[in-house]
Amino acid sequence: MYNISIIVLNYNSTEDTISCVNKINSFAGGYHIIVVDNCSPDNSFDIIKKHFKGDHNVDVIKTDSNDGYSSGNNFGIKFAISKYNSEIVGIINPDVVLSNKDNIDVLAKILMSNEDYGIIGGRTVNYDGNDSLWCSAWDIPTNIGILVNLSNALHNRQILTHIEKVSDNLVQVDCVGGCYFLAKTEAMKNVDFFDEGTFLYNEENILAIRMKRAGYKELIALDQKYLHNHKPDSKGRISLKEAVAGSPASYESKKYMVKKYYSKTLLPLMWLVEQSNKCYGFIRYVYRLIKYRK
Repeated sequence: MYNISIIVLNYNSTEDTISCVNKINSFAGGYHIIVVDNCSPDNSFDIIKKHFKGDHNVDVIKTDSNDGYSSGNNFGIKFAISKYNSEIVGIINPDVVLSNKDNIDVLAKILMSNEDYGIIGGRTVNYDGNDSLWCSAWDIPTNIGILVNLSNALHNRQILTHIEKVSDNLVQVDCVGGCYFLAKTEAMKNVDFFDEGTFLYNEENILAIRMKRAGYKELIALDQKYLHNHKPDSKGRISLKEAVAGSPASYESKKYMVKKYYSKTLLPLMWLVEQSNKCYGFIRYVYRLIKYRK
């Protein structure tokens, strides 16, 4: 039995967070579950804290400010280390539904079986039933990969080519998706946790770069499936301002990543791609106007 803490980062996701924690609690695995409310403005913290009052398996804590995914998860990880001296931390989104106890215990056993293993995830099943491996993992982006992933016209494609078979149901990959994974706390300490320079997007890429540089491997257990019940945001009709905004959040996080971990010579090309995103948005906006007027 390993000392495992599961971090659930909440932001305006009260129902999903409570459901996620209840599911993990139902496994009776003796896990420490730490809900980190990232300064939700919808009273999530009070509701969740009240719901789990008296449950000794669950800690409900709150950040001082919402500084993004990396900062919020680091807050939870450091709490787990300080309070429980956890040897494994799990990072899980509120909209993830684990299949059973093996999604935690089997992954933990594999993770601790080799000192070079730093992170392990299962096989993601999307809300539409898609369980292609690219839903669970991808390559650390090359220069071309960064440009392709930034492009809205190319649908922000992730690239997955670096797959090494370890055993029948275990593969090594560059980067495990961030909706659910287990990590050794020792490894997280050695890479200085998540890089808090991004607010949203590219957290997994940066963590994978740090893990690889420190000599750790990332893995996917193919037989450990779980549901990521995240449905794309359907805004319906959008304004012209929204259409030509490009992808500012993704662009800013990629700029930070490139400045710190890649060559800055890539930045002008990224700027051109972001301008093309704005043009692409305008063209799609005009197309929708013509289509819906018919």
